[in-house]
Amino acid sequence: MRRWRLPTAIGAAVLLARILDAPPLLDVALSAPPADISIEYPVLHVLLAPLTVPADWLNGGSRYDLFSLIGWVAFAVVAWSALAVPRAGAGSWRVAASRLIAGCLALVAFVAVVVWAWRPVPRIVVADSTALVFDVHSHTSLSHDGRAGFGVAANAAWHRRTGFHAAFVTDHNRYGAVRQWQADRPEDAVRLLNGEELSLAGLHLIVLGTRRELSSAPHNESAAATLGLVDSLASDPERPLLVASLPEYARHWWGQRLDTLLMSGIGGLEIWTSSPKGMEFSAADRARALTAARLRRLAVVGATDMHGLGQTATVWNVVRIPDWRSLSDSTLERTLLAHLRAGGAEGNRVIALDRWQAAGGAWAWAAAPLGLWGALRRTSPAHTLVMLLWLLIPVGLAGLRRSG
Repeated sequence: MRRWRLPTAIGAAVLLARILDAPPLLDVALSAPPADISIEYPVLHVLLAPLTVPADWLNGGSRYDLFSLIGWVAFAVVAWSALAVPRAGAGSWRVAASRLIAGCLALVAFVAVVVWAWRPVPRIVVADSTALVFDVHSHTSLSHDGRAGFGVAANAAWHRRTGFHAAFVTDHNRYGAVRQWQADRPEDAVRLLNGEELSLAGLHLIVLGTRRELSSAPHNESAAATLGLVDSLASDPERPLLVASLPEYARHWWGQRLDTLLMSGIGGLEIWTSSPKGMEFSAADRARALTAARLRRLAVVGATDMHGLGQTATVWNVVRIPDWRSLSDSTLERTLLAHLRAGGAEGNRVIALDRWQAAGGAWAWAAAPLGLWGALRRTSPAHTLVMLLWLLIPVGLAGLRRSG
């Protein structure tokens, strides 16, 4: 029957994705799945698979993914609406218009859920009890672009929910959000550590371990002033770790300019992030950044860049510090930064939710179908079963409507 055609086609794609399944996690530096780290899904995440799987994909994607999704949905909605228009008849135009409006509202609602709504999300699980899972780049409402109400407690709760043990809070040109949290935090809560994100000339500089608020002015007036500040902070007695943030260094300090930046005192590079602009960083460019970091024994890190918008963590950092649970926050901070400095590019494991990435150009139009196909391949068998069951709902409703 006609009402079975679309659900059957979608169901076949879901089953084929299960047959051609792929590991959900990627060790970014090794370009291989980690053998000792897994992903865990809440029950509600599985039950709401038709929503949560594409939401996780879009939450960790680039602007190419969003624009491609809008384009393909627009095409599908227009085609669906046109099917309601026979050669004549005013009533059919009303049906077509209602379909068009419904399709547009559904897309807007989906994007709104991805960006603003609470929803169940994946959680990383590391078997090694000595492993520390941490984030180097996150924000609170103290940042100018932080979500209202997303304070330190909300920041810590989100990091805990997604599997982190510790996170640096790096508000834009602001410092001090975590002081009270460190004094009063519950014993089993996420460790929030000190940091700041400086907005400079063509560079966002993540300063990890700073003990005071730093000013970006006048160092944000020119590239030379930015390099001067980097050099000054690199020799600071407090020994903060300086990390160049995506996508700014990739846009403004690429090629030979990257060598200049790395020689100025930068201690690490972000190579994977949840920022849509940062995820436009291609796999080829990521490989070049990794090579540059290895040559200079610089740390490579992943960053959630969490601002209180979106719910899915798409990247984690994992290091092995045997006694980290017994350390105070300040000692853990110093120990972790020393580990990152000493270990270079091999001292930290960047673990990400694997995905197909559009490199721009002609491939950008395919970001949504190929990305969603990849997301289907990386879900669990339980997600597949639930999605197949969900496909029966519209078929059943259509049958009831016809019989009535």
